[in-house]
Amino acid sequence: MGFCLYNNIAVAAAHARSLGMQKVLIWDWDLHHGNGTQEIFYQDPNILFVDSHCAAPFYPGSGVVEEAGSGAGEGYNLNIPLPWGSGNAAMMAVADRILKPAAEAFMPDIILISAGFYAHHLDQTFGMDETGFAAITEKVCRLADAYSQGRVVMCLEGGYNAQSLAASAHGAVTALTGVVTESVNVMKDDPGLAVVADIAALHAQRINQLA
Repeated sequence: MGFCLYNNIAVAAAHARSLGMQKVLIWDWDLHHGNGTQEIFYQDPNILFVDSHCAAPFYPGSGVVEEAGSGAGEGYNLNIPLPWGSGNAAMMAVADRILKPAAEAFMPDIILISAGFYAHHLDQTFGMDETGFAAITEKVCRLADAYSQGRVVMCLEGGYNAQSLAASAHGAVTALTGVVTESVNVMKDDPGLAVVADIAALHAQRINQLA
């Protein structure tokens, strides 16, 4: 839609499959819905696509919960549209309440992350910071260690504020090296927490049927 010449994470997923990795889990935590990745793998049960993003009317407006895959891929597309202002607590809840049980059921051979960092509060419409990005990276690494022999690849998907992009990317890369975040900043009232709980309940049946 005018922004990406190549869908890097989709190319990576297809390449992983060509190398013999049968199941690929993608988490797109980019603030925009990954409508291209969704469309490419919408009927593919070998690719589990989890996408947390800012809910419509934020661009591109797609990614409602009901968009869950079709045909053989039905149930392998898990959208998590979150309200403006969602912060670290909401994104950690996505990792714990949706990504983790999905990984346990799906048993991926590799985990790929579409890692956009403009959910930082200095950038666009969310309230995250670099401690939150470090924390969710740690959670992904633990899942990779448990289910995909430590295989995790992160693909930078941008950020528009140079300060927050640098800090967030540094936090994520530091977490990849095994350094544990000592403390995570959380808002007293994170508007995304209740939404994650509701969406997790809606996705529970789909997750239980993953194979």
